Amino acid sequence: MPAGTYLVGGGIPADQSFGRLSHQVPLLTYYPGTTEEAEAKPIEIKPGREATDIDIRLAGNLHSHDVTVQVVEARTRQPVSGVDVVFERLQQEKATGRSTGADLTTDANGRVLFNGLLPGRYAAYLEKRSTDANETGSYYSEPTYFEVKDSDLDYVVVEALRGAVISGRASTSKQDAPIPMTSLAGATLLLRKLNEHDNTPSGSSYAAFDGSGAFRFAGLRAGRYRLEGSFDTKARGWVFWRAELKGVPLNSFFELQAGQQLTDLRAVFVPAQGVIRGQVQFNAPVPAGLVVYVEARWLTGGAKVGTAAVDERKQFRLEKLPAGDYELSIGLTPDIVNGKPAIPIPPAHQSPKIRTTLTGEGEVNVTLTVEFTQTGGRQ
Repeated sequence: MPAGTYLVGGGIPADQSFGRLSHQVPLLTYYPGTTEEAEAKPIEIKPGREATDIDIRLAGNLHSHDVTVQVVEARTRQPVSGVDVVFERLQQEKATGRSTGADLTTDANGRVLFNGLLPGRYAAYLEKRSTDANETGSYYSEPTYFEVKDSDLDYVVVEALRGAVISGRASTSKQDAPIPMTSLAGATLLLRKLNEHDNTPSGSSYAAFDGSGAFRFAGLRAGRYRLEGSFDTKARGWVFWRAELKGVPLNSFFELQAGQQLTDLRAVFVPAQGVIRGQVQFNAPVPAGLVVYVEARWLTGGAKVGTAAVDERKQFRLEKLPAGDYELSIGLTPDIVNGKPAIPIPPAHQSPKIRTTLTGEGEVNVTLTVEFTQTGGRQ
């Protein structure tokens, strides 16, 4: 190891150990024999030398316990099998949703066993996979709080709540030909939930299309949601445009009630075969180690649909774009060399955004300008 001064210890921190199979867990102890980092004796390693006789007297063991979690359907009180349960060791009063250990799946009796939890406060709750659209994925839960003290816990109950469902099918706008199902193979839709406290997107779920173009989100809490597309269909010549319900566009967040079954939603796709290309003019040479790129925002669909690097000829080309109105802007980022940025800070610059319109499968040629305002500084 490199020369320097080190603190040496062995064992598991009392506030970080959980889910250990062994019921005897060695407590983290620093050399020569203290559990307090401030009281640890530093070890100096000199170049080419070996530090010997670094004996640590372990402070003892922490005793862990087993916890059995029972998942029941909230309304019928019947066991729920095949759902994933996780636990979280609490660092604050409420659960954060960031699970501590690996998820376990309930057995035929709706139970899971967590081995080797150290004394402390915990929360257990259902973990729903983002793409889980089967029957067991229709559930969610609130956290169940419990405390591990000096014995095993045999019956911690988590109530499974049947959530709302959003389902539908992919389609195209009326004037377009039907979307080939091969273009949807492996593609997903993104469902964003609005945070009711600050009106910002707070979470997301994904749903894949099946062979008929159908999709389904299940186990959803009540709230406001927005359906968005991903870029995995763009290379195949299609881009998600918007969601529609009974012919009415859902361009913004829509309300979903507790337990609601929102069906027959249309995920509308449009062809994406257009091209925007052009030239970028600079007022000074581009600094070495800097990547300049053009970003295209599709105003018609309200989404970013592509970026393209500016090449050595100061040209760019954005392909497979849908028809509509666009806003183009310039971005600067350091090139990555050997895993590190080639330059520490991109130079400050001015670059007015421009708007253009792409018709059908046509091509548009534009010119953008970049004016570097100083050689070093933040954008």
